[in-house]
Amino acid sequence: MTALRQEALQMVNDMPEYLLMTVIQFLQNLQLKEVDSTETEIVDDDEFFAKRAKAIANIKEWQKCNEDLLKSDIDWDKEIEIALEEKYGPFN
Repeated sequence: MTALRQEALQMVNDMPEYLLMTVIQFLQNLQLKEVDSTETEIVDDDEFFAKRAKAIANIKEWQKCNEDLLKSDIDWDKEIEIALEEKYGPFN
């Protein structure tokens, strides 16, 4: 295993669970951009940055619309625990 691959795997292993879906989606998008098995083509930089800018704008808009929720005193870990207990029963 190359040092670069090992570093990438370590970064994924250290990443919080809630970010893993984003990483997976990014990697899947990279796979979709592959032209054929012998030659890969990186998406046009302008197209990539335009999509990235749009995604960031969408995130900022969502944050703006949900500002009250994001600034609330909700204990998200407790909410997850309650939801898991509702679905799967008590954890003992």
